[in-house]
Amino acid sequence: MKAALVIPPYEDFYRTPHRSAPLGMHVVRQICEAAGYQTVYYNFPADAGRGRTLKLPEYLSYLKEVMVEGEFGPASFFTRYRRWGADAHSCAGKIMASNPDVIMISCFAYAYSDHAVELIRALRDMDSRIPILAGGAGVSALPDRFASADAALAGEAEAVLPALFNSWGRRAPSREQVCRHSADANLRSAQADEIIPVCIRTQTGRHGSTYSAAITRGCPMHCSFCSAHLCHGSGFRAPPLELAVETCASSLAQSGTSGGISLNIEDDNILAEPGYLTALLTELRRKYPEMSVTAENGIDYRFLDIPLLDKLISLGFCRFNFSAGAMIEGDRRIHQPELLASLTRRCAEQGIPSITYAIVGYPGDTREQAVAALAFLASLHSLCGVSPFYAVPGIDGFTDTAGFTSLPAALCAGSSLYPWGGSLSTKELATLFRISRIIHMKKHHALNPEAREVLNYVMEHRKLCTMKGPERRIIELDEPVIDQRLSEEFFDITRNLETCRVPGSVKEQLP
Repeated sequence: MKAALVIPPYEDFYRTPHRSAPLGMHVVRQICEAAGYQTVYYNFPADAGRGRTLKLPEYLSYLKEVMVEGEFGPASFFTRYRRWGADAHSCAGKIMASNPDVIMISCFAYAYSDHAVELIRALRDMDSRIPILAGGAGVSALPDRFASADAALAGEAEAVLPALFNSWGRRAPSREQVCRHSADANLRSAQADEIIPVCIRTQTGRHGSTYSAAITRGCPMHCSFCSAHLCHGSGFRAPPLELAVETCASSLAQSGTSGGISLNIEDDNILAEPGYLTALLTELRRKYPEMSVTAENGIDYRFLDIPLLDKLISLGFCRFNFSAGAMIEGDRRIHQPELLASLTRRCAEQGIPSITYAIVGYPGDTREQAVAALAFLASLHSLCGVSPFYAVPGIDGFTDTAGFTSLPAALCAGSSLYPWGGSLSTKELATLFRISRIIHMKKHHALNPEAREVLNYVMEHRKLCTMKGPERRIIELDEPVIDQRLSEEFFDITRNLETCRVPGSVKEQLP
């Protein structure tokens, strides 16, 4: 039997290739091949290069007020909406050309659900007989959105797929079989007892190879803004250490002898068991002593202290991405500013760059709290960024999922700046985003001349600005593009604040 494994096209303002590794689909591939399936693999976003620029969809037209046509540079907002992957009909044709017995669609984020459903419908139009299954974190958030598939599987592949394969037997299943067996209550929102670690190469260049890994599952912290538990549950689970080491080491061996090795760990919270992480890195560094390590999905700093931070640096961590969460009163995630400040200071002392992200626009957030959060980020020995809050069906405050089915799923992308929290407007969120970029530049160790020019203008005139036109001129921003009063509030509160510079490498220069 042949299974077509498909990563559908999607649309957004940006894509980070090395953060878009299809780790979940590689788990599915191993399970399928272990069950005797021949697999054919389609990763349409990865084949699309820089993507194709689209007209801004009507459902995002509210963003036009905060966008500046033709702007560019280090202080700019999003400017181009793109599609990574061909149109649904073309993609469906490629899949059907392989004559699969079953098609498995992976949707890794709920915000991209509609693009996955569009592909499912195109496939169904071409052939009404082949069963189509949909899975992944996007499906786990709201399986009902994938009613056009024969099975919308919530939870982890290791818990769901083997049971389905056993129910089908050795023959290619019919659509009726897939629908009947996938409706089993035991196959909904299932978490696996034994998980499959994965590590794959995501980039290769003259400086070496970059790998992404997913080793552990589950996070016990119950942060109210997080959707990870919808697919992976709240119980932390790790595979046997020997298996994790073997998985990563065998993948890293592909790098050969030239260039460096960089390992990015994408786990939701591998520090929930810090001894496991340090043991894993210790074994890998024995085999690859020059290996560098990052965790670009973010580290919950509350699991760290100075000795553990130093240990991770000694084991190859070359940069830290700290997740500060929503720094507002009443959030269930208790913020520890003194600890975060001490960690970023220690990173700077060790010559290790860090970046800290805070969520703005969370329910209950206010202008004053958001400005205070940015001022706090400015005081850290860390680069900074803001993550606009976005709702996902099933997270705290959004457990009534009925309303989501009538809204475009793309509104659940952070880049859409939809005012899910009900307290900060799209304009306020866009202004906070632009302010964070200015703070980021002010802290950066090596600005290019263009960024330096913009930063000097902002600091001299105390006005947000951007660059525009072939002559690359600086233009000041005002209403209605930004919330001018919010900008002034930030400059007032940080008037006497000394911004800490952050160490780093030339490779991290702003564009």
